[in-house]
Formats: sequence, C-alpha cells, structure tokens
Amino acid sequence: MTRGPLLDRGAREFLELFAAGNTTPGAGSSAALMGALAASLAQTVARHTLKAARSGKRREIYIPFRERAEALLEQAGDLAERLRRAVDEDAEAFDQFWAERTEEKQRRATEVPIEIAELCLTVARIGLELWEKGARSAQGEASAATLGALAGGETAAHVAHLNLKFADAGEWAEGRRNDVRDLRRHLRDLRSLAEARIYDHE
Repeated sequence: MTRGPLLDRGAREFLELFAAGNTTPGAGSSAALMGALAASLAQTVARHTLKAARSGKRREIYIPFRERAEALLEQAGDLAERLRRAVDEDAEAFDQFWAERTEEKQRRATEVPIEIAELCLTVARIGLELWEKGARSAQGEASAATLGALAGGETAAHVAHLNLKFADAGEWAEGRRNDVRDLRRHLRDLRSLAEARIYDHE
C-alpha cells in the first residue's frame, strides 16, 4: 500500500483508517500509537516535575528527583519518537508480508511488534516511576502513561505471539517464542504492580 506517514494525517482521518476494515493499519500500529502517546504523556509528567522542583510550593520534595526526571524526560522523548516511527513500520511490514508471503517478510512482520512491546514495557516502567516520584499534579497523566503503555505492550506481544504460530519450526522461531513469553510475563507482572499501586492509592 502506497501512502505517506500515517501520523501526518489529521486525527479524524487517521482514526477512520483503523475503522475502515483494511488489514493495515491494524493491531501492531495501534500498539505503537498507544505507546507513543504514553511516552508523550510521560514527558509531560517529567516536565511538570522539573517545574515543581524549580518553583513549586513543595519544591523540596522534588529537588532530589530533579536529575532523574531530566533523564526520564530525555528517555521518554526518544521512546516516543521510536514508537511514532513504528506505527508505519508495522503497517509496512505486514503489507509486505501479505504481498510476498516469504519467510523473510514473515520474520520482519514479527520482529516489529516484538520491538514495539519491548519499547512499551520501558515506557510503562518510566510512567510508574513518575507516578510514584513525579509531580502529584500530573498523576493522572502518569497513570495514563503507565496503563496506556502496558496496553500497547500487551497488544504488540499478542500480535507477535499470533504471528509465531504460523512460523516454520526453527531456531529463530523458537528463540522468539521464548522472548515473547518473557515479554508477556514482564508485562503481566508490571501490570499487577501498577494496578496495585495506582488503584489502591485511590
């Protein structure tokens, strides 16, 4: 499918593409989008935290976390950019596999969602750290970053799991199945931790 970058489209048109009944953009691209949005929200929380450390009424609480918040801001920005690119990469990989049905293209269509899941897992960890130590005024955004990234990661890991069901037996496929199992376990463990902390806090 020939198209420009998906994220260059207007929001309404972009969402309508997901609703159009085509094969792409699909679950993998949506997972990357959830992760990119979560990483963007994590940047907002980090910025609120840095602002509170500079001039907030409770600045003494946030000053010890300032250097870490700066590092998380930079890391979340890098993750957001990588996940934005992955929105298109997943759609392109699946389109190429659908057109050619080769083992090489199948691997690519599986590797992209695995990377998306790994990136989302990192974003979720950042979100939870910011929820715990970042600005209290941005806890809603920190919750959204954490839970949204987990949803994206779980989606991408499941897409990879489904793709691997149709992979030929071999060292690559078996190794990636193990990787996906580990990813899903890490995501489940982090979700349990995040839900216990965020929901119990209410």
